[in-house]
Amino acid sequence: MTETEVFCRFKKRVYGLAKTLVSTDFDADDITSEVFIRYIRYIRSNNTFNDDQHLENWLMRVTRNLAYDQFRSDKRKRENEKKDELLYHIEQEINESKSDFVKSLERKLSYQEVMDKLSPRYREVLLLYFDYGYSIKEIALQLGQSESSVKTLLFRAKNKYKEISESVGDNNE
Repeated sequence: MTETEVFCRFKKRVYGLAKTLVSTDFDADDITSEVFIRYIRYIRSNNTFNDDQHLENWLMRVTRNLAYDQFRSDKRKRENEKKDELLYHIEQEINESKSDFVKSLERKLSYQEVMDKLSPRYREVLLLYFDYGYSIKEIALQLGQSESSVKTLLFRAKNKYKEISESVGDNNE
């Protein structure tokens, strides 16, 4: 696969994950560019990937690491400034079995406002599970954790999402 084909195939996923973790278009664009720059350097250093899944996992891990680095460096600034933009809206409806949880919470507070208040770790696991439809096993591979750790993380993320949604919903009433 050529560098251009890799970019065209994975740019939306890389950007979507970056946008979810850093929550501004400008930062997500920077991270997306940096991910593909690192990919090109990696490939031109005579490194290869075993298959497309290995490549996707590598791209997602680099995206996540760059977003976490930025989150750590901007943490104080982010706490003191209002966000310039809200997180993007979910583009596709979540499938029936998983959507009941999200739909009931969206009535009290919009998805993007709640996601904005979550830690990057919780945002990521909710995005991978609900938005991208990854299984627990696939998320475990992406995060480099055991399936039981991912289940615990997803459980905590759902609870935190609900807690934030309810507390903010009470404040708006």
